[in-house]
Amino acid sequence: MGNMCSNNGDQDGNGSNSESSPCCRGRQRKSRKSSKAHSGDDEIKQEPPIIGNGSNKSESAANVSQQQRQRPQFDSREESSMASVDSEGMASATTHHKQLTVSTSNTSAVQQQKPSPSSSKVAGSHPNQQALAALAGSPTSTTNGANCDPDVVRQLPEVIRHVLHGCVGTGSGYGTTERGAHLTVYVTSADPTASSTTALLDAINSSGVHAEIKALATSRGASLQILCDPWGPSSPAAAMTTTTLMSSSSDDRIGRISLSNLNRLMETSNVIPVLVFGDTLGRTCLPLSIEAQDFQTALHQAPDAEDRNLVEQWYHSDQLAQPPCYRLQSSPTMSEDVQQRLLEFFITVFSQELSDAYLNTLFEQEVHNSVCMSQELARRCIWIQETTISSPNTSGSVHSESSITERENRRRVNAVQKILKTLLQEKHVIKSQAEPFSAVTGQLSATLHSIVEEVLDEAEAKDVLSRSSLSKSFLEEINQHLAFCQRAASCSVNRESALMVVKRYLTGNEQHPLIIYGAEGSGKTCLLARAAQQCHSWQQLDPECTLEMGVVLRFIRLTPESSSVLTILHSITKQVSLLTTGRLPRNPHTLSDYQSTLHRLLGDERSLRKRITFIIDGVDHLEDFDTVFDLLSSWLSVQLPPTIKVLLTMRNGQQLEKLRTQLPESAFYQLEELSSSEAHNLFDACLLQHTHRSHSDHLTAMAAQINQSHRPLTVKILSWQAGLAEEFRGNICGEILPCSTNVIPNLTAAVLELTGRNQVAMMIALLTSSRYGICDYEMEQLCRLHLCESDNSSWPTLAHLLVPFLQRVVVGGLGLLSWRDATLREQMTNTFLVDRNEAVVVHRKMLDYFWAIWQESRALLESRNWADLASPSSAITNLRLTRRALDEIPYHLSLLDFSETQVRWIQIWSDPGWLLTKLATSGVTQVMEDFALTPESCRPEHFKQWMTLLAPAIDYDYRQVASQLIGRGAPQTGIFEKLCRNPLVACLLPSHDLAPSDCSEKDICISAIYRLNSGEKHHAAALSAVRDELSLWNFKTGQCDKVLGNLQNQPLKVAPLANDRCVVLCGRELCVYDMNTGEEVLKLKGMMNQKLPLFGLHGDSHVVSLSRNRMYVNLISLENGDCVTTFKVGEDRFLNSLLVSDNGRLLVCGDESKRPCSLLVWDLQAKKLIYDLKMNHHEFITRLSAITGDGTYVACVCKELETSDPNFIVVYDLQSGTLFKKWKAGANTVAVSIACQNSCVVTSLQDARILVWDLVTGNCRWSLLGHSASVDTLNLDAEGSYLLSWDSEDNDRSLRLWNLSNGQDVATFTPDQRTTAAHVSADGQIVLVALAGRSDLVQLKLSHTPLS
Repeated sequence: MGNMCSNNGDQDGNGSNSESSPCCRGRQRKSRKSSKAHSGDDEIKQEPPIIGNGSNKSESAANVSQQQRQRPQFDSREESSMASVDSEGMASATTHHKQLTVSTSNTSAVQQQKPSPSSSKVAGSHPNQQALAALAGSPTSTTNGANCDPDVVRQLPEVIRHVLHGCVGTGSGYGTTERGAHLTVYVTSADPTASSTTALLDAINSSGVHAEIKALATSRGASLQILCDPWGPSSPAAAMTTTTLMSSSSDDRIGRISLSNLNRLMETSNVIPVLVFGDTLGRTCLPLSIEAQDFQTALHQAPDAEDRNLVEQWYHSDQLAQPPCYRLQSSPTMSEDVQQRLLEFFITVFSQELSDAYLNTLFEQEVHNSVCMSQELARRCIWIQETTISSPNTSGSVHSESSITERENRRRVNAVQKILKTLLQEKHVIKSQAEPFSAVTGQLSATLHSIVEEVLDEAEAKDVLSRSSLSKSFLEEINQHLAFCQRAASCSVNRESALMVVKRYLTGNEQHPLIIYGAEGSGKTCLLARAAQQCHSWQQLDPECTLEMGVVLRFIRLTPESSSVLTILHSITKQVSLLTTGRLPRNPHTLSDYQSTLHRLLGDERSLRKRITFIIDGVDHLEDFDTVFDLLSSWLSVQLPPTIKVLLTMRNGQQLEKLRTQLPESAFYQLEELSSSEAHNLFDACLLQHTHRSHSDHLTAMAAQINQSHRPLTVKILSWQAGLAEEFRGNICGEILPCSTNVIPNLTAAVLELTGRNQVAMMIALLTSSRYGICDYEMEQLCRLHLCESDNSSWPTLAHLLVPFLQRVVVGGLGLLSWRDATLREQMTNTFLVDRNEAVVVHRKMLDYFWAIWQESRALLESRNWADLASPSSAITNLRLTRRALDEIPYHLSLLDFSETQVRWIQIWSDPGWLLTKLATSGVTQVMEDFALTPESCRPEHFKQWMTLLAPAIDYDYRQVASQLIGRGAPQTGIFEKLCRNPLVACLLPSHDLAPSDCSEKDICISAIYRLNSGEKHHAAALSAVRDELSLWNFKTGQCDKVLGNLQNQPLKVAPLANDRCVVLCGRELCVYDMNTGEEVLKLKGMMNQKLPLFGLHGDSHVVSLSRNRMYVNLISLENGDCVTTFKVGEDRFLNSLLVSDNGRLLVCGDESKRPCSLLVWDLQAKKLIYDLKMNHHEFITRLSAITGDGTYVACVCKELETSDPNFIVVYDLQSGTLFKKWKAGANTVAVSIACQNSCVVTSLQDARILVWDLVTGNCRWSLLGHSASVDTLNLDAEGSYLLSWDSEDNDRSLRLWNLSNGQDVATFTPDQRTTAAHVSADGQIVLVALAGRSDLVQLKLSHTPLS
């Protein structure tokens, strides 16, 4: 287990295979320079930050080896170490540090860095390869793989299918950090103290660059911050008062924090580096550690004994390191003169190679960590090349630099410039002249504008989760839990016995839940994460198990959708329903409905083909756990089906005791505490993450606390404090070591001691008071508003210090920071928000900040006529920042006095813009959560009742809220009345209340609807096979104008003729009816084939029909009903399809009798066969075919005989009989339609996509995403401009209207009953729908503008 944990840590960037510490000035040479690992295609994988004096990894490993202790992993969320947060991007530093080689001889080596096969990480790699092979249907799989999945799940992209099945480690690389939503322009200068540089940075800050680029990013739903050298010597962050850690930080510590902040930004945002330098690289830092061999060589070469003594005074041997090294002793008493003398000594005695390895500046490290280590950052990097000569005294020293230092500086500057000229694009190099800097800022603004657009476009293209039939927010919700699980599983102490208990349960025959309980911080979360990560492989190794596994994994309160019983049941039910049936659940948003739906799904025979495992961590953390305990306990106490497993964790407490009364004793397992040796091992491992060596007196002072600490959380806090005590020894006032065994409160005390309450109390209070967390961009803005200038840049330092106790989770596309568990949040609340008056001030500040964002967003939305809400995909993407405001505002309102919030509560619940935007960005479940926070007197009347009922439809598509309110007959009062009168977005509005009819919901009263192209009458013919009648409905009025009853047999199809006549297929006979009188005019001779009664019109004078035996086609006169001509195809050839062009000129039939199958084309005017189209080794699926109205083209689905590849589309030019186009979509086609006027072919695919192909260019015009399952019916309007798509099999109950001119999803309507027939009007503005159980048609009118 220890080895496996270590491997997982390496994969996540949480292991210790780092070549060197991010703060280590002593860079490795030769073989150590060759070790390099990439994350993705061109970025170096990041390592957790290290708080300490820095060394390379090999030294750390040697320390552990020397102490003969195994290095365990750390527990996460409840018990996570620093690493659990860092893989998500918290203040991490670059792994496998290969520092910037500035010698000109090594320039080519920097350019040609390649990822080693052994060290590179493949995106989406997964330790459970057997489980993934099963899901992919691999031949090596021991199960049937994905073949038992519903069609819609089987057709999903592999990564998304793995996410849906709960495979930890496969999908978590996609959409987790959502870097596309964050942009950081990182402006760093080599010499921020130079007057010219300071003036240039001031010009950048004061110009309109920030406002212009921010406006661009905001319009695309991204946050943007510009950081202009926040860590220079004159910056506020580096010039604080002298009472705290932040002010006492030396240049080395500032450098570590700066690099940590840069690496955190690179993982959590799209960084755009802006480098400002010309003839200097800034101050060269002393190396923190030097290998013993190099150090002794340097001493031997020292000509002066005084210099040797000085060096030996400040560098002490560390024999525990391997190889042994000498470390710089940290002390605030080192003067500038001493630093300069040491620097000159090393420059003199070091060779060029050693100088490049050990002596460097902060600017060089920033350039190396960003531009040189990532091709992506190099592509977008901007270099402002200063041409003015800086002052020689650039170091801030009391004396000017010596000629030795100047020569070294010039050499390094030339090398860095040469490297940057090689890596950067020429257009991104800006020459800086003397003041004024308007030309520079103008060019910088234009360059940033193009780079920002490029970055945002790339982020959208890489967004895998948005390219599927399932909701991105739903997939992101599952993915967040999988990503967190992967981090937690890689940060675990060894729990062999507990893990074996879980394994026996998951692979055994017990039919009751297993509840693991223990004290806070005892390791429950990590144990469950380890189990979730391995359960797929456990099943694969079980020879008796042949079922595919689906894991439903949730960590309570990790995300907004896992914060309450209702929200978590909503997401769980949706996941289970998709895994078992392929359909979205349609139950109202109530506990009882979710309970009954889950019972039905888990008892469905389709669920018996899967082993579904529910893994839920911290169920007692649910906000409303007590109020719904009886409901949950009744569900859990029922004997589980044999294919269902439920694994839960809880704390000790009343909730646990209640469950004990419902379940047998064998359903409970208590997680044991750590032994003293395990606690010491964990302490050592955690301490090595903070400082690469543990000081003996700290171990002695903390031994008692370690021996009494039996929980991973408390051990981790102790190690964090010990690491800080070692690093800042003698530099701060007071002690940060714990003075009691109650460790958790000591965390707060240490934070106050290190940072100073006045500086960071507000930031911690803001973080603690947030509902779901806070992003860096928001914290930056809040600090600027509420902190003085000297304090508002300290957030990166605070985040750097608290990184072990923070977690990052994506909410609505933005990465938010929050406390990693409820225990820490409670502790911080009791410290920084315990005073009621102070808490009110904080919540008011948060409310005012987010309310201002909402007011600005609302004004912008209204000015655009709410166009941002027209498309669900664009709303989620472009309104990320708006969602943050909508999520936070109700929470802070609920925590303030009603007297000061009443007006805003009323504003919220009377504003349809608020409601629709909230539904678009957060979803209906979060709206209901906000409603629960609202005071009774401010709640809209009837709101909960109707929104609960409409939740499934609104959750599918929020734009139909007005349609559902009208269709369900909701009371038109308050906010409902405003929404129905002014829907704000286009929607399909029912003409009347869709009250249930007297018929059974299973009855199909109307089986088909045909649009009759009869001039201005705008009629549709509705056929009822059960009533033997044809009814004429007016599209414009939605009323039935006439009923033709008593038709012979069952009317199945109708074709309109001139003079208000029509041909009706009644059973197996064709009859002509007068639509004015309803009388039968003529019965055509001959019987149709029973299974394929196919016919078409040859003008208004003849009918073309397939014969009874399917061996020929009859041309029948509509004057007397006689057969005029017979088109024969030969003996033993059977036809299975029949298409006639609208102009009646061409007939196309499919021949299935011989391989390869043929498409037979007749000229009806010449009455002869003109083409026999076929493709060798292929067959035509002729039931999926379509012909243009003018008979120019025919499109048909084709399949290759000798492979299992998906079918594809072929288009033949019927004027020449040649193959015109061949389109492969990567998934099977299930429906085809063709539009001559719009020159396009529309195909519906099995993976729920709808593709629109251009007949002229052959390209795919649009890929239409929105349906949750494949649809088998495509109805075009007369011009081919609008498309109505729906599914007769009811896999996706919704009807969608598309605009084929721009590829936009116009509107959606989800009825209560199954759709049995539907059609769109000739102008595409009205839809008539027949529903199961209804004898009438429902008129849906497209509403573009507010109703009168």
